[in-house]
Amino acid sequence: MSRRVKKEGFILKEGGHVYARSQRRYFVLEGRALTYYDGPSRSKEHGSIDLAPERCEVRDHAHRGAEKHAKLDLVTGDHTYVLVWDASDAGRADMAAWKAALLEAQAPYGGGGESAGAARVEKGRSAAAAYAAAA
Repeated sequence: MSRRVKKEGFILKEGGHVYARSQRRYFVLEGRALTYYDGPSRSKEHGSIDLAPERCEVRDHAHRGAEKHAKLDLVTGDHTYVLVWDASDAGRADMAAWKAALLEAQAPYGGGGESAGAARVEKGRSAAAAYAAAA
């Protein structure tokens, strides 16, 4: 069974250590997997995140400096992936669109039941629409 690409594009991914620098990675959302590469050619895979709700939580990143960056956390059992966009209207709209797509990818896989998944998807879509309308 082939999986359809739901969303793809460049996102800045913070490094895993305090002094590690952020890396620009090409992310591809297929099914419930978010895989990241060097670029659109997908020649070198750097990692993959299983988005099943029981394995990953998608949430807004609480941080200082929100006026400079918009961030999203993908929290798994052993790691927190921090994705970063610029704080412009376009950057925030792109982040909201990614968040909605990630929550939608999680919805069919249960965890909180179909209604809970649908509510999360609708909340993500509402945020994306609000940012797009403000832009």
